Amino acid sequence: MDYEWKNETFMLKHLQCVISAAEEIALKGIPSQAPFALTAIWRTKGQASILDTECFDAFVWSDMAFVQLFIDAARRNDKPPISRPSRSLIWLIKALFDYSAQGIVTFEKTRSEITYGAQTDKAGSFSGESLSPFLQGNTFLHPRIPDVDYSKIVDPSGIDLLKPERRLDGALVSAKTLGSYISISQ
Repeated sequence: MDYEWKNETFMLKHLQCVISAAEEIALKGIPSQAPFALTAIWRTKGQASILDTECFDAFVWSDMAFVQLFIDAARRNDKPPISRPSRSLIWLIKALFDYSAQGIVTFEKTRSEITYGAQTDKAGSFSGESLSPFLQGNTFLHPRIPDVDYSKIVDPSGIDLLKPERRLDGALVSAKTLGSYISISQ
């Protein structure tokens, strides 16, 4: 009851308590975890906008595994400013505390009040580097859908609507163009 949830300095000092609470929730939730989020992966050849031969796959995250992403990222946050993953864990623990104390969750209010002066979008955005400890299976190392099957992933007519300045979009535009060139020249 005495937590100063909106006070970044206070919460940095108590971040380990928040992380410990989230860890306990994740561990106790393992027996009842459920599918939560789908992550699509795609690969290009290095930084080039050319699809890799082993290109596409998807992974399902359970709710407890997804929480673990935030826990691991929050562990690396020990100085100001509070990171997005740490702030997200604070939101989760505050919302669960409110529910246990008052029987109601006002997550939108929690999210809008606890910002620590930063943007609150992209709270669940993780780079490939932070995901890699979790995605070490064979299907991550060798995605199951090859580059030549890109049209099974994205409708070719939709590729024209993509923004080629993004790496995947550019690779799909290149693959479609190259595919058209090959079929014309044959």
